[in-house]
Amino acid sequence: MAKTNQIKRFATLALLCALVFLLPSCAQDYPLSYQRAIDLFSAGEFDDAARAFEKLGSYGNSQTYAAYSRGLVLFGQGAYADAIPYFEKTQDFMYGRSRYIYCVAYQMEEAGSFVEAAEMFYSLGNFEDAASHAVYCKARQAEASGDLDNALFTYESAGEYSDSSDRLAVLRGDVYNEAVELKTKAVGLYNDAIKARDEGDFITAAALELESIPYFEGALDLFPQLGDFLDSARNAAECKAIFKEIQYGQAERLEQSGQLQEAYDLFKALSGYNDADTRAQEVGARLGIVEEEDEE
Repeated sequence: MAKTNQIKRFATLALLCALVFLLPSCAQDYPLSYQRAIDLFSAGEFDDAARAFEKLGSYGNSQTYAAYSRGLVLFGQGAYADAIPYFEKTQDFMYGRSRYIYCVAYQMEEAGSFVEAAEMFYSLGNFEDAASHAVYCKARQAEASGDLDNALFTYESAGEYSDSSDRLAVLRGDVYNEAVELKTKAVGLYNDAIKARDEGDFITAAALELESIPYFEGALDLFPQLGDFLDSARNAAECKAIFKEIQYGQAERLEQSGQLQEAYDLFKALSGYNDADTRAQEVGARLGIVEEEDEE
């Protein structure tokens, strides 16, 4: 019995001695583990770093590092919605604020809220590819609102980002087709007007020309937006030539009918076309308008 108690006391003493040696080593393990986690983070091993920091609990800045690391893993995977909660609580840490805004803006872009998304991306400046996102969102909004000129220009500025080039190609095709349709309608009415005038039906001819004007104006608004796309430049030049011819004829008829001020204004607007400048001076003289001569 005495021998048994002696063995128990010896075992207890041995255990206490072991604890005395182990406790300091355990206490020193936190700084070492923390540094190892920092090293993993610095090396870009964010998944491993997150697990290492999570094991350290509230030691040092482990909780913040852990959350930020988890966010970085998801950010790198493009899982921006899942990354939001991690960056939301680490906004004061490193680039947490910028990454949080980026993730939220991306979600807004995906939801079609292009105006708000563009503003948020623009606020990030050159962070990651935020600038490209901002331009893309601006183009999408312009297209959605029917601002075709702005949409075409902005998609072109976006270059190869996302599906910008594909959208630009489709949009150009749609605008071109619409412009050609307007031109076809305008030229058809204009040709009918010529035929009516040849037949001596001047009233119908004038009415047809007036009817063609909105179509010419529509085509002349669209073709120049397309630049050198297909034969847009040629179509624009043809529309412009016919449109000016129609306007010149209108100015002549206004003068003949005694509507001198309207004729003068239209001849002035046609400056450089045919003899419009001379006609403007002649009508202006009848109105008592003195034209200033260009100084040599």
